[in-house]
Amino acid sequence: MFSSFRYRIYPDKANEERLLSTLAMCCYLYNKSMEERELNHRENWIGLSYEAQAEVLPSFKEENPAFKDVHSQVLQNVLKRVDRSYINFFQHRARRPKLKKESRYRSFTYPQATADMIGKNSITLQKIGRIRMVKHRPVKGLVKTVTVLKTNAQEWYAIVTTVMHGTAAMLEPRQPVG
Repeated sequence: MFSSFRYRIYPDKANEERLLSTLAMCCYLYNKSMEERELNHRENWIGLSYEAQAEVLPSFKEENPAFKDVHSQVLQNVLKRVDRSYINFFQHRARRPKLKKESRYRSFTYPQATADMIGKNSITLQKIGRIRMVKHRPVKGLVKTVTVLKTNAQEWYAIVTTVMHGTAAMLEPRQPVG
């Protein structure tokens, strides 16, 4: 069973610039990969898969040196988001994916997070650094992902997703009350 813990983070100026830069580059990659899919579909009548786009990602990073400041798994996760949006569209579960404005792209995910990233009152994100965090409750379970979110109110949050083992007792029916 998955659980998510949302913690407020307070980046300093340097970390906030890195976070904003990462969001901007993720948004650019999202739009670029969508355009590439559309162009390939128009020209060849064949859709691109996640694997095809992920295979080109290292050369894309070499052509664009600014992307070397973004963790590779974060960029791979952006491509997975694009792939998931097209899968949902073709299975009639969502509308056609659109290009995103930078102001509408609000989060990025570290898909292979570990408990080592989370300290007593801070979180350490690869290629960004250590960020102060209000840890109002302990993280329970095995840490799986960390998503960094920027709200419209310009507040930053870290959402830690964990897997809870031994939660069968929580799923058992309880006696009715009253």
